[in-house]
Formats: sequence, C-alpha cells, structure tokens
Amino acid sequence: MDYIDRFRALRKAQGLTQKDMADVLGVATSMYNMYESRQRRMYVETFAALCAFFGVSADELLGLPKRE
Repeated sequence: MDYIDRFRALRKAQGLTQKDMADVLGVATSMYNMYESRQRRMYVETFAALCAFFGVSADELLGLPKRE
C-alpha cells in the first residue's frame, strides 16, 4: 500500500467522494481523479494539505517507520 492508497482509504472511511476532496483542495474533480489514478503526481503542497485535512503525518501516509 502506498500513500495514494492510504489517502483513498481515509477518504472512503469518512464517506467522502473525489468531488468532495477536489473541493477541499480547490481543484477540478478530474484533477483529483488523476491523483488517485496515478496519472498525475501531486505537488508537495497538495500532499501537505491532505495530511492536514485528515489530521495525519506525512510519515504515516508514506508508510515510514515510527521514530523512537
């Protein structure tokens, strides 16, 4: 599972659509769809905005091990 899969799982767990996420980010639904379908890479600012929206760390979404 990669960060896109984790974003998708978070979105679905909260009952949000791709259109809902596009609205949060201020982009077209087609643009958000391209992120989730891996046709376009998201800017780091978009990644950070999604982390903030879902209240998760970038490390968690990237699947990095927790620091001790």
